[in-house]
Amino acid sequence: MPKIATPLTDTTIKALKPADKYKSDGSGLYIIITKDGGKWWRFDYTRPTGGRNSISFGDYPAVTLQQARKLREEARTGLKQGIDPSEERKEAKQAIKLQGRTFETVATEYIAKKTKEGKSDNYLVSISGKLSKYIYPLIGKKQVSEIKRSDVMEALKIADRQTPHSAKKALQYTKAIFCYAEDMGYVEASVISSVKAQNVLTKIEPENFKHITDPKRFGELLRAMDDYNGEFVTRQLLRFMPLVMTRPTESREAKWCEIDFEKEIWSIPAARMKMRNDHIVPLSKQAIQILKELLPFTGHRELVFASPVRNAEKMSENTINKALKKLGFGDEQKGHGFRHTASTMLHEHISEHGAHSLVIEACLAHKDTNEIRAVYNKAEYIAERRRLMQWWADYLEGLKSV
Repeated sequence: MPKIATPLTDTTIKALKPADKYKSDGSGLYIIITKDGGKWWRFDYTRPTGGRNSISFGDYPAVTLQQARKLREEARTGLKQGIDPSEERKEAKQAIKLQGRTFETVATEYIAKKTKEGKSDNYLVSISGKLSKYIYPLIGKKQVSEIKRSDVMEALKIADRQTPHSAKKALQYTKAIFCYAEDMGYVEASVISSVKAQNVLTKIEPENFKHITDPKRFGELLRAMDDYNGEFVTRQLLRFMPLVMTRPTESREAKWCEIDFEKEIWSIPAARMKMRNDHIVPLSKQAIQILKELLPFTGHRELVFASPVRNAEKMSENTINKALKKLGFGDEQKGHGFRHTASTMLHEHISEHGAHSLVIEACLAHKDTNEIRAVYNKAEYIAERRRLMQWWADYLEGLKSV
């Protein structure tokens, strides 16, 4: 017969020495005596799924003999019901950990992480704005682990009725946050990982950035921009954009510290580029002249095309399109459309300028999926791009007289 342990008493426990190592109270409960004289309660048991395990009940005398016995009986009762006390304890700790993890707090944590990673200001403003307007009102205060798929979809449907494009962005951002929550262990799995915008939101037709490809008509636009009688900074930005082929945001946010007049290049950091790669823009003589004319007006400010009418540094994103409308070309040309015009005309005139299509794509900062070729683009295309950019500037100059 197995030896039955003599139940412990406080007197017995107090008298235990390190040499005793441990003393059993029976039914799996025992006390360990450490080398420095400390005493710790432990409970040994057989898991419901098989195999032995051991958990701690804390130290003596903080946990008294009576409390340790009560914990033992609670654990044994749970075991009879198939509950592993170790797993139950982990779940309890996780529940405590998740207290206060609302969707809004997790989203704030996610946005802070993206800020440290150098995400663009446009992205940070967009995600904060879309979440605040469409998502937080319905699920912002809910525990992220308790949010159901239907909760998210209700918020998205409201957003979709207001602005389909914003709803699509809100879905994109919400999915990213739930994915982050899953990676961090805040939820077991994202409740919306399989949601597809095309299945649940209004279909958005691809935006067509209006652009002129007729050389004569584009020449008329170039002359009109030269004669623009609005704000001088706006005029310079209008004239600059067709020459550099960048996106409107990249041009509006150009900084004087990025311009190297000696090398005649504009270096745009990856954080401000859509493809998140550094981009070097070789500047034509015409582009350099535009910048030099602007230097006395905004050279003391951070941004090249600093807003002339607002306290905020950045020029409004609608400034260019409003200026084009004022010139009478609003229905034919948009700010983003200058890139499309350049791409179309440059490909049509390959036999004249002699540059490969890949050089044109590099000028437009389009991402090359071929990694080896992409490295070549960055390292070797600069000279070819410089020649092409100057050819393009001269070509546009010629169109003004067509």
